[in-house]
Amino acid sequence: MKIPDGLFKKDQLDALKKIGIALDLSKDYSNDEIVDIEEALQDACLDYGFVLGEPNDQCAFWEKICDSWQDAMDPM
Repeated sequence: MKIPDGLFKKDQLDALKKIGIALDLSKDYSNDEIVDIEEALQDACLDYGFVLGEPNDQCAFWEKICDSWQDAMDPM
């Protein structure tokens, strides 16, 4: 499965890359790789969007990334 081009904005891709999630939009990812990325994105949303279980000023940013991923990867 390929990651849809335009799924993330440049600032989102840059943030993902900074935390070790470098997406290759030209790559055909296996289902296992997609699941691994999804788990890493969920962890990032919790790690960078919340402090002690409370949303921080980056919460909406990370939730948008996770929501975009989920919408793109879930079959209709």
